[in-house]
Order: sequence, then C-alpha cells, then structure tokens
Amino acid sequence: MQNILAMAVIAAPLWCFFQNSVTIPNLIVGFVVGAVVGLLVKSSFSHSVSISTLLSVRKWLRLADYLIHLNIEIIKANFKVARLVITPGKQPRSGIIAVPVDVEGDVSVTAFGNSITLTPSTITLLVSKDKKTFYVHALDIDDPEQSKREMKETLEMYISRIGQ
Repeated sequence: MQNILAMAVIAAPLWCFFQNSVTIPNLIVGFVVGAVVGLLVKSSFSHSVSISTLLSVRKWLRLADYLIHLNIEIIKANFKVARLVITPGKQPRSGIIAVPVDVEGDVSVTAFGNSITLTPSTITLLVSKDKKTFYVHALDIDDPEQSKREMKETLEMYISRIGQ
C-alpha cells in the first residue's frame, strides 16, 4: 500500500509539470493516475518505500547534487570529445575497461551504468552477473586506472550518497 501511495505522491506534481499548470484538479488527476499505475505495477516493487523516505529533504538534496555533478561530467566529456575531433593528428586510444562497482541495489547499479552511458565517449557494455563489475568502452583512454577512478569519484560516489 505504501508503494502505491508513494507512486501517487510522486505522480501528482509530475502530472502538473507536464500539464504546465499547478491546479487542484491537475494534482488530483496526477494522484489518481499515479495510484492506478502503482496498482498495475505493484508486483514489480522489490521493497517498500516509506513516506518519510520519499519526503526526506536530505535525499532530495543529494539527488540534486548528483544531477548537478552528472551534468558537469557530461559537459566536460563533450569538450573532451570536441577537442579530440578537432585536434589534427590526434588518434584516440579506445578500449574496454573493467570498472568495479561498489554501489548495491538494482536502482543504484542501474543509475551508475546509465550515468556512464550518458557521458559522451563512454558506454556501459556489460554488467557482470554479480553486479560488481561494469565493462565500459571508452573512446580515449590515457590511463585505465585513472579512468576507473574518475568514474567512481565523479558518478558512483554521488549515487551512493543518495541511499544514505
């Protein structure tokens, strides 16, 4: 029941956002749509989400911090790719590296893998069965160990803080 309520609470403001109008009827429709979707997918929830967790200001601030850092990394990677493309004679040294994963839980692992893929010049190719290693293709690798460390320090660290 808490998962359905959580889905409805999340859906109400999102509905208003997509309608571009915060009104009582829009909030009600969003809440109802969220509750219906929650009922339809309730078997997919692997754990319960409490309302206090959902309304935790600290978690929302950590999520915002992660999104800010993700966007900074995306912008930096865009400049790196652009520099690589416009520099005459520069040959990229692409390759696949195994990145150890320390975050736990399906949502955190998925967020980390997707964050790597969203960053230009890298793509998560494979996740090991135990979800402890990503195989990542990178367009230009100067030092594989440094590349791993950067991914972990700039993306994984912020994802792990959200769950705390």
